[in-house]
Amino acid sequence: MSSQSTHRRDGALAVALVVITALAAAPRLPDLARRPMHGDEAVHAVKLWDLHTTGTYRYDPHEYHGPTLYYLTLPVIRFCGVRSFAELSEAHLRLVTVVFGFGLIPLLWLVRDGLGRAGVVVSALLTAVSPAMTFYSRYYIQETLLVFFTFLMLAAGWRYSVSRKIGWAAAAGVSAGLAHATKETCVIAFACAAAAWVCLRWGGGKRETGPGAKSRRDDAIRSKRGVRLALPVAFVCGAAVSVAFYSAFFTHARGPADSVLTYATYLDRAGNYGLHDHPWWTYLQILAYTHWGPGPAWSEGAILALFGIGPAYAFLRNGPEADAAAQARQTFGRYVVLYASMMIVVYSAIPYKTPWCMLGFLHAAILVGGFGFNRVLTAAGRPALKALAVALFVAATGHLARQASLLTGPRFESDRRNPYVYAHPVGGVLRMTSYLEALAEAHPQGRSLRIDVVSPDADYWPLPWYLRSCEGVAYWDAPPEELAPVVVANTILTEETLKRLGDGRHVSYYGFRPDVVMLVSVERSVFDQFAARQRAPAPSAP
Repeated sequence: MSSQSTHRRDGALAVALVVITALAAAPRLPDLARRPMHGDEAVHAVKLWDLHTTGTYRYDPHEYHGPTLYYLTLPVIRFCGVRSFAELSEAHLRLVTVVFGFGLIPLLWLVRDGLGRAGVVVSALLTAVSPAMTFYSRYYIQETLLVFFTFLMLAAGWRYSVSRKIGWAAAAGVSAGLAHATKETCVIAFACAAAAWVCLRWGGGKRETGPGAKSRRDDAIRSKRGVRLALPVAFVCGAAVSVAFYSAFFTHARGPADSVLTYATYLDRAGNYGLHDHPWWTYLQILAYTHWGPGPAWSEGAILALFGIGPAYAFLRNGPEADAAAQARQTFGRYVVLYASMMIVVYSAIPYKTPWCMLGFLHAAILVGGFGFNRVLTAAGRPALKALAVALFVAATGHLARQASLLTGPRFESDRRNPYVYAHPVGGVLRMTSYLEALAEAHPQGRSLRIDVVSPDADYWPLPWYLRSCEGVAYWDAPPEELAPVVVANTILTEETLKRLGDGRHVSYYGFRPDVVMLVSVERSVFDQFAARQRAPAPSAP
């Protein structure tokens, strides 16, 4: 193929990636503030604001995660001129993860010679319309950033293997450092990536001789040339980035050590955590088919089907006429098949499961699907067969896009029939917040009105987010001796405590999460002030 033809095809691919990135932004950006905040999102919002106000970050090795999410949100809130925690909105926060979510698409440019151009387009479209990838990119949690940095690490490593330029090894190391500074579970991806590399380097048979043999013998993954320099460079760059973030840019010396010691906690959690323990098939079942109650059925089976095609082609032996480019695609295909398969096995084997953890292996499966589809088009000699394959893919993409639109729409974005909704607050949280704010506005103390939130084991999130504009809020595991004028309490408290909260006070109930109900107990005089204000006629227009 001539150089001019290659440039023309690369130009067309670049345009396609830009268009697909814009399409991916369409379902992700609108109405970012509409869905109720998940408890995890609220926790991250509070930690972000602590960083913003204090200028430092203290890593907790027992809870929460790394600091990149917070540091990368600071430019957004500063650019938007957010001056107080009350002014911070869900849209400010979720915009960060949305950008990293569709940012995965242009990164595919780095592996175009590994997936093939058709494979890149297919992977880009699947990333754009995957319901899980779309839904969780609108969540202010670390998972989307983790997937982004992990893929950047793999892509930069591939570019090094092709070009032997040490800058790509450094970029892979920086990406790994960012992944580690994002979430501790990055070590799963690191281990699977390393194991896949070892399998390819030592697991293959003897190379054939003949045309193109020199290029095949220079296969980057098998060649030892340059690895002795690249690995130390990558490690040093990654460690420097991770230490910088965990030390709050060299102001908290214990942070880097805690980022290693935390794995004792994670090993215990992975083995037995009760509340979040689920069978090994949980993730695959969610992706394959989910239908709860009246409503649509959900499935990302198209991605699983394409993932199934990839291995069939990845381990076929190339013919003697295969050129260096075909050999490179075969090598990359084998690598991502091994990596994705290992990721699926490991995440399925760990009892601790939350659905957003699927993103890492789902994105890897998407890459395998792109590789497999590219090989299908290559193997389909007749134009009619290629047209049929494209038509089936377009239909599958449309089905995924429709589901993504429904899952991010107002009807299902916090509905428990959505397979990706997990321990999510329901609409009652918003109604309760409006009621509490109205009580404060009707009271002479205004936003300083004392409100006690009572729930064992700090099970009151995301209320610290929703009550961030109220200055008199305190949080308790059990109600103090003297009841506040307003008490918000979890109904799992003892019967004696609930009776005390209802004695001579106005009580109302609100759904909080599925199977969790909160009551609001209001001192009678405070409620009468509120009721009187509600009954007062609105002032007439001048």
